[in-house]
Amino acid sequence: MSEQVYAHNTLITSCCRACAAIEVILPPPTATVLFTFEQVTFWAGALLMLRTYRRYGFEAYRYMALSFGLWAVSSSFRLLANMFESNEMNTVTTLWQVMNLFLILGIVTTFYSFFYYQHNRLPARTNIASLLGGGTIVAYCNPDWFSVSRDLQAQIYAASYSPVVNLFAVPLIVLFILVFLRPIFRKFRRASSEEGRKEALSLLLVLSFLLGWAAASGLTGIPLVRIARPFLFVAGWMVWIVLTSRRPLTLIFSERSFDKVLVMTSAGYPILLYDFQEKRFEDPSLFSALFSALETAMSNLIETQSELQSIYYENKVITIEKRADVFFFGIGDEPDTALEAALRVFADLLLQYHSFSVEEDGAVFALDLDEDVVTEIVEQSFGSVTV
Repeated sequence: MSEQVYAHNTLITSCCRACAAIEVILPPPTATVLFTFEQVTFWAGALLMLRTYRRYGFEAYRYMALSFGLWAVSSSFRLLANMFESNEMNTVTTLWQVMNLFLILGIVTTFYSFFYYQHNRLPARTNIASLLGGGTIVAYCNPDWFSVSRDLQAQIYAASYSPVVNLFAVPLIVLFILVFLRPIFRKFRRASSEEGRKEALSLLLVLSFLLGWAAASGLTGIPLVRIARPFLFVAGWMVWIVLTSRRPLTLIFSERSFDKVLVMTSAGYPILLYDFQEKRFEDPSLFSALFSALETAMSNLIETQSELQSIYYENKVITIEKRADVFFFGIGDEPDTALEAALRVFADLLLQYHSFSVEEDGAVFALDLDEDVVTEIVEQSFGSVTV
């Protein structure tokens, strides 16, 4: 027993001496500025994406939140690497490998997000992205294919990569560009409004930053490029966050459309009925049979406390969104998650511009709807996803 205790104490002593031999220093100002920029941007992006996911239920936002979280972790390992002296290069290299691991994992996860933007699911091409991502991780984490050195002017560690790494990274970057560009160009080509086309093209600014970051990987022999490269990556996603915070459904689109949108109270009193094909308002009283079916659906929703539900009525799919005592119904041919998200946006915007007071019997009190304003809300909500 005494020998085991002695061996245990010896092991602890050796570990303490090894830790004491490692000198940890304060990170240089450049590394601190980069770390702060990355952490603020990535965690703000993750929180925004999670908030948007909870509001609209679109799976792409959850994957983007995961990407931002992985990049924030990667940023932490870069800062940690810059807290070691040059005589601890083995430790610095190991930390750099971990940093690259989380960085590439975050990039691969963005593929899943953009696939959901386009297809509302993960298509077979996801396997290609995963395979290329795995190869890129191996390339970027192989210490034989990169070297880390401290820039004497900025006093920050930066890496130079072997041309072999590009054999793995370039196909992944090309695929990323294609996946990124496809929804932008499709939405630009099919957008019904000038504002929709401008929103799609504005995302090209994000791509320009990311392309600059990717192109700089082949110029890491230049000290200034090595230092500036990570800033380009963060700046690109900061622009992305600003754009998506303004219009969360910018990249979401669907080739389907609702036939009509109906707004009514929980007691069955109609508020408005909009026809997408005719692009005009209709008299809700002409659809009494539809109201009966919807009143049944509303009573089920009230009993189950459900937020969203789809029902079928005469070969039509009716998507239901509830806000307090007001119900919103999207009537179309097939279920569509992009249209469901747009219906939520429509509900939020309509209640933002028009506050409805519902009496005890379900009647709408002090209703003053401006059809021009409502039409603009319809275009803003559904025009951003329908092409």
